[in-house]
Amino acid sequence: MVRHIVRVAIVAMAAQAVAGCGSSKKVVTKEEFKTVSDTIYKTMNGNAHPPDERSRYTIAQLGAPHRVEGDKQSWYTNPSDCYYYEMKADGWGSSGTGKKEDCEKYAVK
Repeated sequence: MVRHIVRVAIVAMAAQAVAGCGSSKKVVTKEEFKTVSDTIYKTMNGNAHPPDERSRYTIAQLGAPHRVEGDKQSWYTNPSDCYYYEMKADGWGSSGTGKKEDCEKYAVK
């Protein structure tokens, strides 16, 4: 059942990207970071889910990354909360409290 939901989500993401409504930068929240992380670690943690699938899912949920450095993509909440979600090339992510100056510079307001 979970795999079916994930596959449906991937098809929806692909259709959205084709329609040109795909990944634009958007305001994100700490709760969205938790949802993305929980979904990836609970339903996409096996070999049946390649890194690009995890990456596509993350971008579909959070929008285009707010910051890209090498193989690392990052999203930031507003400066008053200042949390980040960081995804590496393998599609795995981590989150935590960010530096205020990074949130002020990169977060979508």
